[in-house]
Parts: sequence; C-alpha cells; structure tokens
Amino acid sequence: MAFDWLIRRKDAIFIDLGFGRYPTTTIETYRRLAGINPDIGVEIDTERLLGAKRYDQSNVEFRLDGFNLPLRKEESATLIRCYRDFQSVLPKNLLHHVIPGEWIYQFFEDWTASYYKIMKQKLPSKRQIFYETALILYKEYGYNLIQTKRLLKRGFLVVK
Repeated sequence: MAFDWLIRRKDAIFIDLGFGRYPTTTIETYRRLAGINPDIGVEIDTERLLGAKRYDQSNVEFRLDGFNLPLRKEESATLIRCYRDFQSVLPKNLLHHVIPGEWIYQFFEDWTASYYKIMKQKLPSKRQIFYETALILYKEYGYNLIQTKRLLKRGFLVVK
C-alpha cells in the first residue's frame, strides 16, 4: 500500500473535511484503512452532523466545525480528505498565505493553469483530469510530487 508507513503510525488521525449530506466517505475511509487509526468526519452543518452521529463507532467520530479542524491538544491530523475545489477550505494558517508572493498562492495559480491546459483535451473522467493535471504540475512547473499512478488516479496529490 502506498504510504503504508504514514497510515500505520500509531498516532495517525484521518480527517474527512466537509463530509456532506451523508458520511459515506468517512465510513469508507475507515473501512479501507481497516480500522487501523481514528477517522474524524468534520462538518459545519449542524443537521448533517446530527444525521451522521448515528454512525459514530469505535475509532470513527463526527464533529461540528469548519475548516479550522476541531482537533484536541493531543491530536494532529495525518491525512485530510476533502472534495477537488479545496483552496477555499484550507486551514486558516494556510488560507491566510494564499496571497501573491507566497508558495501556496503560486501553487494554486499553477494548478489552475494546469487544469485549463488539460480541459482542452476533453478527457473522459474527473479522475483522468486530476491525474493529467498533476503530471503537468510535475513536468512543467517542477513541483516535487509523489507520482504514484494509483494515488493520483484516486485523487490524492502529495507535494513533498
């Protein structure tokens, strides 16, 4: 498994940010990771949170909050899963740096440019679009990305 060392860390915590109407992705992530580590579903909408609470179980918890990530003092996110339009949902410490001259700002500028280059090709699926966009970020813009095809096809972009 890619990033096995990261997933199997004893202190790893996985966050599903903005799980939506149903907490399917949070439960799916937990099952795929075979219950190795805790999984936290975060949602800003109170009604959605209340609906998800019935799915709380050992190592799966749902919390109300926004993009500040409601972590306790002893918790630290290892992996954050959120849906492809994620610039607007960055944690505040990164969001405040999305300004000209900062690396994160340039990253999103380059990502957007890469995306529009790929859109001209009319690829068949969102996964293929994501994959090809990541390759442009690597090849044309020089980002140090982990290029594991399996991860990219699943929508994981890991910048070293």
